[in-house]
Amino acid sequence: MKPWERDELILAINLYCKTPFGRIHVRNPEIIELATLLGRTPGNILEGKTKDAVIKLRVNQHFFRKMILAAYNSKCCITGLPLEKLLVASHIVPWAKDSKNRLNPQNGLCLNALHDKAFDSGLLTIDESYHVVLSKEILALDNKTIKLIRDTEGVKISLSVDL
Repeated sequence: MKPWERDELILAINLYCKTPFGRIHVRNPEIIELATLLGRTPGNILEGKTKDAVIKLRVNQHFFRKMILAAYNSKCCITGLPLEKLLVASHIVPWAKDSKNRLNPQNGLCLNALHDKAFDSGLLTIDESYHVVLSKEILALDNKTIKLIRDTEGVKISLSVDL
């Protein structure tokens, strides 16, 4: 099979985005037409497939999570949310950047999923006195739009029992 050219990918993705879900199949006339134009088979255009992959797993990540949840009494250190299904054991210094502290509970915060994503994305940080600091990007948003995260500006986080 020949590799996809950039323009071919753009055309295929464009068609995929415009095609209602139930119409994505090899008998769809639009898919057949694009496949013909590109010199490909219709099944090659918009077919959801799986393939085998070799991945790296974080060994003992579950142990780190258990330590962090225990250290924070299974509550988000910013909002106090006590729902374990929504809590993440977040690394302060990322896993990939510090192999020596990957399982160190002092390198962890218990955050809810929204605040974890904001923390990992640099939209939220914690200052030296353990207060939440939000990025200008977050602070520029409409209050109603992002009230859940904006209301945490300046909140002092709860510390684990170990700190």
